[in-house]
Amino acid sequence: MRPKLLILSDMFGLDRCEWIKQYVALLDPIFTIQLYDSCALGDVRVADAAEDDIHAAFIAGGVDTAADKLSKMELGKVDILAFSMGGSIAWKAGSKGMHIGHLYAISSTRLRLQTEKPDCRVQLFYGKVDPFHPKPSWFEKLKLDPPLMENGGHDFYTGHDVAIRICSMIRSIHHGPMRGTKCPL
Repeated sequence: MRPKLLILSDMFGLDRCEWIKQYVALLDPIFTIQLYDSCALGDVRVADAAEDDIHAAFIAGGVDTAADKLSKMELGKVDILAFSMGGSIAWKAGSKGMHIGHLYAISSTRLRLQTEKPDCRVQLFYGKVDPFHPKPSWFEKLKLDPPLMENGGHDFYTGHDVAIRICSMIRSIHHGPMRGTKCPL
């Protein structure tokens, strides 16, 4: 039986993240994948909403709502790959007791405000030029060592080469290295 991997979208939801399909295609051979729209989980409306308004809705309760819903929907052990705001949702769900084996959070800059990590294996990825990634002291305090992607901004995760690198690392943890690709992380 393949392990279950939840993939949580960024704050724009599944309708606005065509790039997520590359992660699904690369990870589907070894996981049973369940996609979640972070906006739907958090009851955040995105239609005609400005980016700042979407972000504010998550901060004003959408993250908590989404984490609560996710915890109630997924009762067994899961691994999670989450992007940006999705990482905050997964972290919060894990902190509230959701049974997570591995949490892979990409560009989840709001995690810099957290003081304790969930009880699971955590791997974080940030773009080196993203001005909001956590400071080195935060990583040290939580005993985390994330790779910083050279020249990567906040949305570096939408690129195909980055998807291959991240998925290669995830696959190698669960199933050995991907054939024909090297994992430079």
